[in-house]
Amino acid sequence: MMDIERANQTAVERMTSARPSLTGVAPARDVIPGMRDTLLLHAGPPITWERASGPLRGAIIGALIFEGLATDEASAEALVRSGEVTLEPCHEHDSVGPMAGVTSASMMVNVVENVTHGNRAFCNLNEGYGKVLRYGAYSPEVIAKLRWMNEVLGTVLAEALALTGEGVDMRALLAESLQMGDEGHNRNKAGSILFTAKLAPYIVRTSAGREEISQVLQFMVDNALIVLNPVMAACKAMADAGHGVEGSTVMTTMARNGTDLGIRVSGLGDRWFTGPSQVPDGLYFPGFTSADANPDIGDSTITETAGIGVCDGRRAGHRLLRQRHTQGCGQHDAGDVRDHRGRASALQDARAGLPRHAGGRGHPQGHRAGHPAEDQHRDRPPRGGHRPGRRRPGAAAGGGVREGADGVRGEVSGVVAS
Repeated sequence: MMDIERANQTAVERMTSARPSLTGVAPARDVIPGMRDTLLLHAGPPITWERASGPLRGAIIGALIFEGLATDEASAEALVRSGEVTLEPCHEHDSVGPMAGVTSASMMVNVVENVTHGNRAFCNLNEGYGKVLRYGAYSPEVIAKLRWMNEVLGTVLAEALALTGEGVDMRALLAESLQMGDEGHNRNKAGSILFTAKLAPYIVRTSAGREEISQVLQFMVDNALIVLNPVMAACKAMADAGHGVEGSTVMTTMARNGTDLGIRVSGLGDRWFTGPSQVPDGLYFPGFTSADANPDIGDSTITETAGIGVCDGRRAGHRLLRQRHTQGCGQHDAGDVRDHRGRASALQDARAGLPRHAGGRGHPQGHRAGHPAEDQHRDRPPRGGHRPGRRRPGAAAGGGVREGADGVRGEVSGVVAS
């Protein structure tokens, strides 16, 4: 008889023992398995052009213009509809991408190596704020920025990482940034500062000219999301290390394409289980409401899959408040941050390699697709509480998931938000 608990323990042990290191930046076609000039990778589960959301379609158009395969919206759409250009999920190529997540063959990508198990993962470079491809924009300034990122930013980062000799230990960087108030998904200011500080001494030693070095450093300083993409690749490398364990119900992929949310389970191979992506319940610019919003999109929930992000949101806020308190009164009380349930899960221990919280437990790695009702409440705040950086109680990340399988319920709503 199959021992599911033991299989889950094996999957989680592989995830928690992974040591992801950012070792390089290179063109996607040179490093991503199966990448080719007529292939575009995208966030979330598989999808066709006909079902693609507006932001994803816009990013596809922009990527084809960037690659010189199309000149405008009409010619780009014609290429995809004819089958000359194909669309496949980033996750099926050891990769992840934020928001639309579109990655084309010549785009520079972060290369992360899991030195424990030998697998690699990839993610494109972060564009920063404003009008960007990942939101579906493809105006001339968006394409120009992508070219600068390829020709200047990516080249300088590649040389700087080579000069380090060992790359950047992403798990160590995450451990420090989480203690500084980050949660690793939406709040990344501390991690971005640490990342920039780590690479700056090597950036100034590259062969790039003074003006280019200045541009790169300024871009990194101004972009509090610069570390998100390497973190996503690191979490992908960790999650993939736990994939493929026979009998395991641990979720190793969770992603959205703006239409569907999809998950994959360690013991069920590369099969996708999908359901409708939901519209986030959040703040909107004046004059806009949820009626104007697109359903959730992006591979960045790989951070939650690995146990950080929303899973850490409340505690990150507690740590930040605690730091401010202790800085003001000079005291350090281990009881300031507590585990509200008073007990630790077998899947949440010090082996995670991420910091234990004072008076609390490790990060919740190992969401079990077969036990959503139990797992989603492992880290619930006190009744009436609401975690910073988290959707309101009752707002699920992906609704009901279709196509149930033996040992896996057909409903995983609430794996991320309950």
